[in-house]
Amino acid sequence: MFFRGSSFLIGSLRKIILLGAGFPSGGVGCVFCPMGGVPSETAVHMFLSCLSSFLVWYQVARWLGWELVMPVGLAQQFEAFTGLGRAKRTRLGLLLVWYAVIWTIWASRNDLIFVGGLLREEPVVDKVKLLAWKWFLVKYPASSCSLYEWEGQPVLRWNQ
Repeated sequence: MFFRGSSFLIGSLRKIILLGAGFPSGGVGCVFCPMGGVPSETAVHMFLSCLSSFLVWYQVARWLGWELVMPVGLAQQFEAFTGLGRAKRTRLGLLLVWYAVIWTIWASRNDLIFVGGLLREEPVVDKVKLLAWKWFLVKYPASSCSLYEWEGQPVLRWNQ
């Protein structure tokens, strides 16, 4: 499901993230930043340098058993994150989690804009874990990985 129908998602994310396409100048400020202060939202700010996004990445890195050093650009972050896997399935798992984080941050941003409310990082990280697990099961339907196992040690599940 994710891997077959992901061409639009990947194409859109690639334009926004890897190619550096930004948001219209004079557009909306960062909806994640409670104090504001960001005149125009950029992809780098929204996905990496905003405190809320950074805390999501930090929690995801901790979930994977890593310490996080956040690169300054999205392309560098993508390369650093997905480049940590040596085995093919590990790289695919990391790619899957990376896209789940980006997609969940984007969807959370849209929820804040259209529904309102406040962003809390813990539910966003839980959504990342759930979405990545669902995508993993679609890619590997023969896997007997439960959500409990996925949340405990996802890297081990990729290599089985």
